[in-house]
Amino acid sequence: NAFASLPIAVVTDSAVIMHGGLPNANFRVEQINEISSEERSRIKTMVEPAKNDETCKLMQNIMWSDPQPDSGMSPNEERGCGMRYGPDVVRSFLADHGLKYLIRSHEAVDEGYELLECDEHGMSAVTVFSAASYPGGAGFNYGAIVRLRDGNVTFDSYNESDGENKHGLTMQEKMNHTFKAFAEVITANRAALEEEFEYMAEKRARRRRLRRTFSSAEDGSMPISQRMNAKPVATSALPVTAQVDDDDCITPESWADAMNFVLNAELPDVDWLSIQRFIAPGEIINYKRFLNLQCSLTSYDASQSTGMDDNMRNTIMQNHEAIFKVFKFLDEDGSGELDRDEFCNGINKLKERNPDSAISFDAEALFDSIDDDGSGTIELSEFQHAFQAVDVPYYVAVMMTLDTDKSGTIDRQEFHEGVKLLNARLSESEKIPDSVSEINMIFDELDEDGSGELDMAEFEKFMRDYYPH
Repeated sequence: NAFASLPIAVVTDSAVIMHGGLPNANFRVEQINEISSEERSRIKTMVEPAKNDETCKLMQNIMWSDPQPDSGMSPNEERGCGMRYGPDVVRSFLADHGLKYLIRSHEAVDEGYELLECDEHGMSAVTVFSAASYPGGAGFNYGAIVRLRDGNVTFDSYNESDGENKHGLTMQEKMNHTFKAFAEVITANRAALEEEFEYMAEKRARRRRLRRTFSSAEDGSMPISQRMNAKPVATSALPVTAQVDDDDCITPESWADAMNFVLNAELPDVDWLSIQRFIAPGEIINYKRFLNLQCSLTSYDASQSTGMDDNMRNTIMQNHEAIFKVFKFLDEDGSGELDRDEFCNGINKLKERNPDSAISFDAEALFDSIDDDGSGTIELSEFQHAFQAVDVPYYVAVMMTLDTDKSGTIDRQEFHEGVKLLNARLSESEKIPDSVSEINMIFDELDEDGSGELDMAEFEKFMRDYYPH
């Protein structure tokens, strides 16, 4: 009933104000004036509007439409209803009505307000979003109000810290809350995300192969069949921060497209490209490393682990370093899974090599406890799940993710990538210096034995000193 009492739009001397925007290219304000108060009051929702009702259809498009930088109009496929309208459509509408601004909301924007300029005289579609830190105090956007005076607009923007923090959270606590929520959704949708990322990576690889083919075609020195199958040039001479595992890498734009495609139903209002620098930083993103890190950051309740009693949890906790190394050393093909023989043989080899260690558990029983789905293999996700179920130290989960060559240690390249990933999760005041020289200096200080690699104890010191969790 409250919704049914609200006006559809308001017109001033210089602006029209509505929730979403223009419903079609030929829309005129008079069409709203033609709707009687009785007809308006019977429309109580836009969640499930009446079908085959022209008034409802008009209102739905006014509520759900969004501006776009490109000219013209097109269906608003992201929302499933409404339209996308360009600056030329806005300019034509405003000129026909003798107005300067179309003021609307409907979208969270980083600064709290955003202008889509439509001509050189200031005609604009103005988006203003008043809820700071949307949604629910967990986001990072500013809120804003617009002031319309003497035919011109001004803005006041603010963030949650400017007023009372109703949630009692520091900015870092809010960031952690948001990252944890993201990680949980990403973990729940890992298989679908990985499939979409693989598709994006294959597209990128095909483009790179074509580029290499045509770049080498000029000299004609290599047959076309060889050029098509040529391997990429080695990257060992590149700076540390530029080296990537090309097969598993995608651009930020492809990453954002894949995230939106898979997660839109659960997180429909997230601008993934704008937050990419926080959760998947870099000009090129290794999607496997991204997924591994997000999944390792997701906490699981110990009671959710399958078939694992208290004694077995204690066993895993006491021997997590040994088990971690077994998995890394034996997963030689990088497949992310171990069969029973590989796992048990690895445990036995560790016992033989370390007769004085505390490795005294039954490898067969441990394998069955970790193999949640009873498939006869331990996948990386099951391995991580077992760690999380017993609250394995955070540094172990992070080291497991960053150790991309599965050596059981962190080399200088992996360390550089790890600092970038971890820094992206911290506020500016808490970040550690991340220039190449500064990271190298930290690495050299941690590498006490000068081996060029950080073992688990050295990496633990780094995490304890710089990223307490």
